[in-house]
Amino acid sequence: QKLAEKAAQIVELADEKEQLQVKLEELERKLCDIDTNHQTELRHEAQRLAELESTTKELQEKLLAAETASREAEQAEIAARETQEQETRLRQLAEDAADAVEVRAEKAERDLAQAQLQLNRLEEALKARGVTLDYLLKQQTPVSIASRTSRPDRDKTTSTLKKTHPTGAKLSTASRTVPKIQRSTRFQATNNNEDERDQ
Repeated sequence: QKLAEKAAQIVELADEKEQLQVKLEELERKLCDIDTNHQTELRHEAQRLAELESTTKELQEKLLAAETASREAEQAEIAARETQEQETRLRQLAEDAADAVEVRAEKAERDLAQAQLQLNRLEEALKARGVTLDYLLKQQTPVSIASRTSRPDRDKTTSTLKKTHPTGAKLSTASRTVPKIQRSTRFQATNNNEDERDQ
């Protein structure tokens, strides 16, 4: 009976061993599956990390390019503003220069008109006394009076010419009152005198 009980126990233990062996194999398969899944997840995680690093690098490059473009745009804006300011200054200088030239031209025209008026008055005064500019120029009389003669000086000169009778004295006095004139004026005076002689 004891042997039968032991035999039964042995059979029971063998069954338990077989069951445990089956469970062990099942656990090993599960562990293998878990390890496989874990390795797969690790590979996927590594791939995602690599993609994230690549994306981060691309974003950094884009950010650097954007910063460079922004700096270039700022520099271009500064250069454009400086160029505009310089153009404004140059335009103002040109306008000021044009205004100055216009003022000088107007002054020159007034001075020329005044000089022409004085010359005409002088010619009339000389003609009234029988003296012409052509004759004075042919005598090569030096000219010493300033072009701008005041009215009292002209009256004084006229009075002197009235009191002087000899021809030599007339020439001497008139020579001191003849202003400097241009060559074109000399030609005009010569032509006028020739016309008077023809008459």
